[in-house]
Order: sequence, then structure tokens, then C-alpha cells
Amino acid sequence: MFGLIMGGFILLFALSIVEGVAIFALFRQVGLLHLAQQGPGQSLVEARPGPDRLPDGAEAPELAGHTVQGPMVALDQWARQRVFLAFLHPGCQPCNEIGPELQVLATDPSFAMQVIVVSEGDRLSTEAYIAEHRLTIPVLDQPREDYAKRSEIAGRFRVTNFPFAYLLDEHHRIAAGGIVGGKEFFWRVAKGESREQSEVDPPPTDTFVLRHQDAERVAAAMASRGGAPVQEP
Repeated sequence: MFGLIMGGFILLFALSIVEGVAIFALFRQVGLLHLAQQGPGQSLVEARPGPDRLPDGAEAPELAGHTVQGPMVALDQWARQRVFLAFLHPGCQPCNEIGPELQVLATDPSFAMQVIVVSEGDRLSTEAYIAEHRLTIPVLDQPREDYAKRSEIAGRFRVTNFPFAYLLDEHHRIAAGGIVGGKEFFWRVAKGESREQSEVDPPPTDTFVLRHQDAERVAAAMASRGGAPVQEP
């Protein structure tokens, strides 16, 4: 009798596991179907109606906040100095492709500019991005609670896709800006050559992929904390 009862409990437990797996698979298929209906042109943020970035010559909006490294930063700290401001998400593949370029630009004396990064990933994925690319530049963390809306800083700067960058002149006015999904466009903006929004943009990274890549990056960060130390210049 006892054996029959135990067998029933085991069978019930097995059925619960199977049911859970089936529900997970169903939700995953619904998510994939939703992405398929959106099409490949849908961005991480709301669909872009057209050119929306700040125009060249416009005064840069206020930028201030605590960095992942700890200290508070603000544009006023670099008065009369050019600033390269990059917006990215750690789960975005093009954002990882320009990761090494950010450090090269920051340490190249021929450019003589301050590089600042604004990350819209969560804290762990942003820390992993900093360690992976050995960044010593200020990185502000602006995690987005609602993936359908921009973060506060990205909204002020009219950033609609990642990776995106602005070059600010010595008076902190927009000198150049655009999507920098590749080394060529990254260095064009760094040199003050604005990229026209009419050009073909790199394929945007959708929210579903970003969340999965975030999970992988966080897992890697938790598994190994032996990355390069994050330093504040």
C-alpha cells in the first residue's frame, strides 16, 4: 500500500515537471511569434519615425550622475574640452564591437577628448562589459525599467538606437553624431564627421535577444570576477 502511495506521488511530481516544461515552451513560442510579427526592423526602443537626433550646433542637454565606478560626473567637469558621449547596451552585439575602440579613443593623445559611456543595461551586465573591454573611462548606468521607453539621459539626447554617439565641441555643442554600429562609423563621429540618418543603419538588436544576452553576460560575470579592475581616470 505504501509503495502505491509513493508511486502516485512520484508520478504526480513527474507530471508537474512535464507540465512546467510545456508551459515554458508555449510562452517561448508566443514570444518568438510576437517578434516575427514585429519584423526585423523593430528596435529595442520605440519605432523611430525618422531622423531624431540632436542637430549639429545644438547645446548638449544636462548630463550628470554617478558612475558604475562610484564617483559623480558631469559635463561641467570637462569645460573647454571635447567630449565623446557613447550610448550602448551590453547585450547589443555592435556595442561590443566598439568596446575596444572606446578605450583606444580615450587614451589616444591625438584626439585629446574625454570619453563618457551611458549604459542602459543592468548593473551586473554593465560591470561585465567594463571588465571585458578593460574600460577606464566613466560609465554611467541607466538601466531601463520599461523597454518600450527611453532612459532619462537617452531621452534628453534623443537616442533611438544602439550604439549611438555624439561628439561635443569645446563649448559642449553637438559637433557630430549618429549610430556607430561599426568601427568605420565610430571613427567618423569621433573625427567630427556626422553620419546622415538617411544611410542604412545596422540591424537593431531586439529586446528578446538583449535579455538573453544580458543573462549570459551576467552569468559570466558571476562565474568569474577576475576581470580587469575598473578605474576612474
